[in-house]
Amino acid sequence: KTRLLDPEVALEVESPNGTLSGVKILEAIQSVKAIEQYTGKLSFLQDEVTWKEADMDVWYKAGNAKVSTGRIEGEDYSLDFSGATNMDTKAIDLDLGMELGEEPTQALRVSIEKKMKQELKGDVGKYVSSEQLTDMVMKRLTNEGGNVFLKYKVKGTTTSPRPTLVEPTVPPLQALLQEMGGDVANIAKEAAKKEGQKAIDDATKKLGDDLRKKFKF
Repeated sequence: KTRLLDPEVALEVESPNGTLSGVKILEAIQSVKAIEQYTGKLSFLQDEVTWKEADMDVWYKAGNAKVSTGRIEGEDYSLDFSGATNMDTKAIDLDLGMELGEEPTQALRVSIEKKMKQELKGDVGKYVSSEQLTDMVMKRLTNEGGNVFLKYKVKGTTTSPRPTLVEPTVPPLQALLQEMGGDVANIAKEAAKKEGQKAIDDATKKLGDDLRKKFKF
């Protein structure tokens, strides 16, 4: 009688390859502060998303779309996603997991090590290398396969998304360095032993606390 249609649709969508541009969510992810303090912006996330395989399950009714088991396989990273969006208001509520490939993972490691070199100050640099500190940070960011894995919660709208890093839990850089003080102290002790240095008696016992004071930036 009204001639209005209110369809309910359930689809399984697959795409063997393709390119998508203007993805605001990926643009926003580039500069999430929790990770940017270690790596800078995720520069490998380009304006265009090119994939070699993509699929998702979609349910739609009355302007509301729900996505489950969504996955995009790209050259540099893979994305798993699920959640909901309103086609009228553009509101989104998404869970997004990103696993980086080997090349961007190594690129992030280079960025982190450069940052660690800047933070090594005082006598600590005699015993602990930026590479060792970088190893500690990378353990926080990588999965069992050795690749960086980041999990986000995305709110807001499709044109103005607000991503929050959910996993891994990454504290501010200074807090992480303080938290790693015990591990750094052990490395320093071993390095000093190898060098035959004698400065390991009483000072070694307090090295963890001393490191926290030395890392001022």
